[in-house]
Amino acid sequence: MTAAKRTLLFFLPILVPAFEIELRQAEIPFTHANSATTRKYLPETMGGGVAVLDYDNDGRLDIFFVNGAKIQDPMRPGQAPDKSDGKYWNRLYHQKPDGTFQDVTEKAGLTGMPQNRYGMGVAVGDFDNDGFPDLYVTGYGGNTLYRNNGDGTFLDVTERAGVAGDGWSTSAGFFDFDNDGRLDLCGPLFAVELRRRPVLRRKETGGPRLLPSGQLQGCNEPAVPQ
Repeated sequence: MTAAKRTLLFFLPILVPAFEIELRQAEIPFTHANSATTRKYLPETMGGGVAVLDYDNDGRLDIFFVNGAKIQDPMRPGQAPDKSDGKYWNRLYHQKPDGTFQDVTEKAGLTGMPQNRYGMGVAVGDFDNDGFPDLYVTGYGGNTLYRNNGDGTFLDVTERAGVAGDGWSTSAGFFDFDNDGRLDLCGPLFAVELRRRPVLRRKETGGPRLLPSGQLQGCNEPAVPQ
């Protein structure tokens, strides 16, 4: 595989002054839903990641948006954010030949609802070297690795690959750190007081593997109550 074919895109969540981001000029009906609360939990203060990729190899760039999830006000201990409402789904928009975009999220299997996490960032890379870009979506509560099936759909292979993580991941990036021809994965974690090193997942024969690291702990109260 050439260096050009291993070109990667990865995006960090950004702090934004507004609680909703609407894409009007491109005529893409996506609104980032952060689920604002009176408690002002940290995840709701951040925008979601965006990836531009040609997921179906038709020569036209498509757009993937990472979205939030419903946060109760207040969150009870042990309660998780809720992504069941469609307004909180991640979204994949396929670019058509006329330059317009079509929402193909459900068909592609990328809503994020089954995983039920508050989305943060996204990394793009062909981790299995099959010629189709795959997605690694980070979030509060864990991460998801989606394998591109090459037919317009994606499959959650997180558990099989051993890259679910835990805590609160923000950005991530694919890269071949040992030049063995297989992409590796780095997933930094975020907290008010960071007591955990970034996690490096090395691509082995059977898939990326999670290297051990410490616990995530923030000062004061958790970003979202545990």
